Amino acid sequence: MLSFKEFIVILEAYNANYDKERDQFFSKHLNVSRSKMPQVPAVNYKDFQSWLKSQGISFSIDSITPSFLHASQENIHYNKIETIINDTGTTKNTNPVLVSSDMFVLDGHHRVLAHRIMNKKIKIMKIDLSIKQLLSKMKEYPKVKFHNK
Repeated sequence: MLSFKEFIVILEAYNANYDKERDQFFSKHLNVSRSKMPQVPAVNYKDFQSWLKSQGISFSIDSITPSFLHASQENIHYNKIETIINDTGTTKNTNPVLVSSDMFVLDGHHRVLAHRIMNKKIKIMKIDLSIKQLLSKMKEYPKVKFHNK
């Protein structure tokens, strides 16, 4: 595992504005602990889309500049961002980031920050609920997962 200092050096190679990108992404965050953030396992994305439709909740899929997105969780694991940056261009996790109608990230914080650092567009699934409504509704999705850290 890299030290924080080593990781920053790597990030700066991708974008000299790392601090700015991180600070902007977290400027409006909701301070939700990572352990309370719902996750949709990659294998369940199609099922999740069907579940949303069955609940009468619409969504759209688009590719956007990640600077429009805001963090809802408070914790980020820097080694995950490095892995995402190294894996960009591969077929790993090509599912869209889950985003609320008010542009808060529900699932995919690490991918968003990695794309911000690389100044690359990111695929999102924008769900037509505010983040507070979405956080509440996710408790009903039968395949939702929560991190235990």
